[in-house]
Formats: sequence, C-alpha cells, structure tokens
Amino acid sequence: MSVQLQNGCLEKLPLKCATRHDFGNPKGMSKTRSVSNYQFDSIYQPRCPTGKFSLHFIKSVVDGHPVAEGTGWPMDIGRYRLLRRLGFFIHRTYSNNLSSGQFAFVAAIKSVDMLSRMMMIKATSRLSCKTSKHHLIKCFHAEVASRLQSNQRPGGIDQHIVVGAESYPVDHMTNVPTSILQRLNQNLCDKTRHPLGILKDLISKNLPNFEIIRYPSAIVTPYQNFDQLGFPIDHPGRKKGDSYYLNSNFMLRTHTSAYEVETFSKGKEKWLLAADVYRRDEIDSSHFPIFHQMEGASVIDRSQINQFISNTNELQYRLSHQNLKIEDSTQVTADNPYQVEHDPYHATIVTKNLKATINSLIYELFGQLVNRNNSPLLIRWIPAYFPFTSPSYEVEVMYQGKWLEILGCGVVQQKTLNLANVPQKIGWAFGLGLERIAMILFSIPDIRLFWSADKRFLDQFEAGKVSCFQPFSKNPACYKDMSFWIPDGFELNDAYEVIREAGGNLIEEVKLLDVFKHPKTLQTSHCYRVTYRSMERNLSNEEVNHVQSLVCQALEAKLKLEFR
Repeated sequence: MSVQLQNGCLEKLPLKCATRHDFGNPKGMSKTRSVSNYQFDSIYQPRCPTGKFSLHFIKSVVDGHPVAEGTGWPMDIGRYRLLRRLGFFIHRTYSNNLSSGQFAFVAAIKSVDMLSRMMMIKATSRLSCKTSKHHLIKCFHAEVASRLQSNQRPGGIDQHIVVGAESYPVDHMTNVPTSILQRLNQNLCDKTRHPLGILKDLISKNLPNFEIIRYPSAIVTPYQNFDQLGFPIDHPGRKKGDSYYLNSNFMLRTHTSAYEVETFSKGKEKWLLAADVYRRDEIDSSHFPIFHQMEGASVIDRSQINQFISNTNELQYRLSHQNLKIEDSTQVTADNPYQVEHDPYHATIVTKNLKATINSLIYELFGQLVNRNNSPLLIRWIPAYFPFTSPSYEVEVMYQGKWLEILGCGVVQQKTLNLANVPQKIGWAFGLGLERIAMILFSIPDIRLFWSADKRFLDQFEAGKVSCFQPFSKNPACYKDMSFWIPDGFELNDAYEVIREAGGNLIEEVKLLDVFKHPKTLQTSHCYRVTYRSMERNLSNEEVNHVQSLVCQALEAKLKLEFR
C-alpha cells in the first residue's frame, strides 16, 4: 500500500508490483530492500542534508516493513533518528505511535521544498508512471502548502501538539500556531551581545542584591497564569483572542508573574526573572506576539520591616543628588486601596521602598539618554490596576516630548504570599517590557529586528554597552489593501494571527483604513492596508503580490472570510 494525499486527507492507493531498490547502505543493513505491493522512487539533490540515509528511513516507514533481511531494526529507532535529522524534535514514544501515513506527513511537513528533493511515489496501476508521478507530487505539494498555511494537521496528527519531549492533545481551546511554537526557547535575553541581553544585565547590575532566577519552559497552566494571581474568571486576558493555548490545561505564559507563587514558595525574597512571554496582538513596528518581560520582587518578614525603611532612606538620599524630577500625586483610594490583610503602616513602608527603588532604576537606565541637554529626567507615577498587586502603579518617562509607559508595579497581593506558604511576609513586585525600553535606549525602529539573525544587526552591539543602532539598509515599503465582509463572531486578533502566519516577518503593519456597512444587507466590511517591508533586502512587487495572495487564501480558508 502506498500513501497518497488527495482532497485534503490521507488515502491509501492499492498498487500491484513489487520491486527492489538501492537506498544506500546504512551500517548493519543490506543494500536492497523489499517493497511490498508498490514501487517507490526517491529523487533528491546531492546537497540535500538528509541524503540517502534518511531516505531509507522514509522509504521503510511508508513501506510498512522496517525490518531488514537477517537483521532486527526497531521501527521507533529509525523514525526517531529520521525526525531528528530533519530538525523535527519529537518524543520517541509519540513517533512510534503514529501510523505510517501520519509519520510520513510529519517528516514531509517540516519543509515543503525538501519534499520535491526527497520523495516521489510512483503508482504502477491504472495510471502511467509519468502521469501518476507528477500527479502525486502535485497533490502532495498542494496538501502540505495548504496545511502549513492553515496551520492544520492531518489525520491523527491533529490530535496532538508536540513541544520538545512532551505531547499535548488538542481541544476546543487550542489556538497556538506553528510559527509561534518554532520560536520557543530562543532565549534572546540570555545573549550577552543582544540588546535584550544587554538591557537585562544592566538592570541586574543596578539591583545587585537581587538573585537571578530562570524558568526555561514557557508552558504553564491557566491556574498558574491567572487563577493563583487573582485574575477574575471573566478577565479578557483569559480569552482565546488574547492568549495562546495548547489546550484547556496548558498555555504559553502571558507574563512572568506566572511564577510568583512558585518562587516565593522556595523562600526567595529578592529576585529578578527575565523571560519570553506570549500574547496575541496587533501588527505594527512596536508589537509582536512574543516579547520579553523582566519581573522583580522584594518581600520581607513583617518583623524585619525596618530593613525596608533603612534601604528607602539610602535610596532617597542618592536620588536627591540626581538631575531628575518626579511627579507623584498618587493616593490610596477605594479604587486603589491598601489590602485589608495589611497594616497601613507596613503597606506605606513597602510602597515607599518600591517607589524609591524604581525611581533609582529608571534614572540609571534613562538618565544619560535624557540629560544630554542638562534638563532633568521627568518621571511620572499614575494609579493603575493589576490583579496581582494593590495598590498598583504605572511609571512613565518623558522622552522626546511624550510620556512613555515603562513599567507596572505594586504591593504584592497577600493571597499570593499565602498560596506560597509565606503569610508572614509582605513586599512589592514590578514588571517591565524589555523590548519597549531597548527600542528607546538602542534606537531600534522596528520590533522585528530583535529576532534578526543578520550579522549587520548583531555585530553592532557589545556586552555591557548601550549603543545606538545604525540602520544597515533603508528598504522601501510596499502597500497592499484588502477588503472583506465581517462574519459573526469575528475576532481581529484571529485575523492578525493568520496574516502573520502566512506573511511571516515581511509584514510590518496591518492598519484598518475603512469600515463600511451595506445599507440593504446591513453587512459590515473592513478595509485593511498591509505594509510589507523586509529588514534585510528590497522586495519586488511580484514577491509581495505572491505573499498577499497567500495571505488572502489563508484568511478565506481559516476564517471563512468573503473578500469584496
């Protein structure tokens, strides 16, 4: 039996003849292999990284007879090695449970282009060899391209998402696309010569008594991410439109605060954590679905509260000798209260220490940048709301005539400390976006550049040094408009996700231009302008037209949109 992709599903095509082919000579295996009931051709380029060795594994899996003559060759070993050679990391047990057709698709879907170099399945019944060969390849290419665009998986494969060595069954909450999963564990903020890593180290240097902690996996439970931090059940952040879910039980962290309870329960009192976080968002030069946060916290036993007082006095003395001006008219109100579990005296001490620490940190980060003309650095505190702190604040800095939000902070909710089994402690926490600050300090104009592997970008930066980014090319933008009718239940973030998935990093911005309501049908349509620009090269109009076509096809297929 041979596997054919046709009409959007895996089908089996009965074939008649049996032949023998040479598929290379891996160690411990004979050169010829039996092929039952069909003839299998493999066509590949000599420079193909997989070569004949991997082709033998593909052939053996699809053949369904993976035991060589006179030798014992376990199928799971071959499958596991093949997938690793293709760069597709998958748990060995999971790969062994796939059917031959499912496994062949997993191997092929890793690269559409690799398919044309590696595999041809030639039917010998009904159709001529030439006709069947090209027909099957055409079907295979079309199916793989369609599945990649629409982020669907075939047959039994769509029942699981595989991340590293773990497999997660999909359900009604699953919405994380392949393009996001491929960027897991990039660890940009751990690279000492990357702007995010430089900024992280600079913050750590200015908070020397804080321990650096790490949580490598971005996968958490909704309980960790929301419930234990006091998020209401109807909080918009829980919606599929705002967050990435592997399934109902697991998601990608939307903030570093997801680890507060776990960290406090380990007895950590002063700590910093930098990590990648994931949120579905709009598309423009300052938003990306993956960004990096840095969380900081300081808690103390209430019996030691005087340590906060002495530290605050020291910080305020230093600040009094700096060229800065602080605007802070925040007050404790019913909308931003002290917690009922806290003695107001203790809460006041904690809040003063928080503000002194944050003001000192911001001055160290922005002082030299803003004070070039000897004008003071302007810092503004405004009341805010976060489920995991109270009272809560946002801190802004005046930069180039505009107030820029830098971070959010507040007194840690006592419920969080109680869950961590440290009810006797009290303290504060803050969280800031590294990209937001790095774009200012390093003069980086587009958030996509942080993900660039171009040496012209990376070689501009040195560990421990803030330097101004010098654009290495000014490629022109290309604009394409599209209009479609809005169906019931339409989520704009869903459209952003599909557009980003189909267009990749060539898409700089998606902007709503016009909203039209038909006077008779009362249908509403949106007109969007998609801006295409590459950070590395010029884009031809033909190339942009092709990508725009893929974007429109993906929107039609996945969201059932009707274009005008």
